[in-house]
Amino acid sequence: MPVLALFNEPYAREMELAGYFRGFGGLYEPVLTDKRVPRFVKTAAMIRDYDPVRPAAEYGLEMLDRIKVNETPDWSVLIDVRRNAFYF
Repeated sequence: MPVLALFNEPYAREMELAGYFRGFGGLYEPVLTDKRVPRFVKTAAMIRDYDPVRPAAEYGLEMLDRIKVNETPDWSVLIDVRRNAFYF
């Protein structure tokens, strides 16, 4: 998987859309604050730009906050399958 993220759309379709954005073969800048940029593309850009100096769980929760749709959820869950840890 070129991008380690899954959403509700078929993965091939998400990758096709990502191809329109800079860093994934396209011309458009994936602006994280632009609601027209698909959540998958925003996630792919954030994964690509991750600095491993930052704590991964903290960054993951920040990513969930940045891709939210409409209102803020009551809580978000991040699962680290390698460490068997849950963050919320």
